[in-house]
Amino acid sequence: MEVEMLKGLLDENNITSYLNDANLGRIAPWYVSPGGISPVKLLVPESEAEKAKTILTEFPGYNKET
Repeated sequence: MEVEMLKGLLDENNITSYLNDANLGRIAPWYVSPGGISPVKLLVPESEAEKAKTILTEFPGYNKET
């Protein structure tokens, strides 16, 4: 999943992040896919949000809406 690559990118830059609904994505991927009922969400503490946003916007194909 692309969100796991984004989490890895944040991990490499020492930014704490969590995947919400990731296990459900392995069980029922159609349920959490982009545009699905409950997509996987990448969560970052508010104190690290600006740094994370800067790093993620440099990732090819990053779309903050999905």
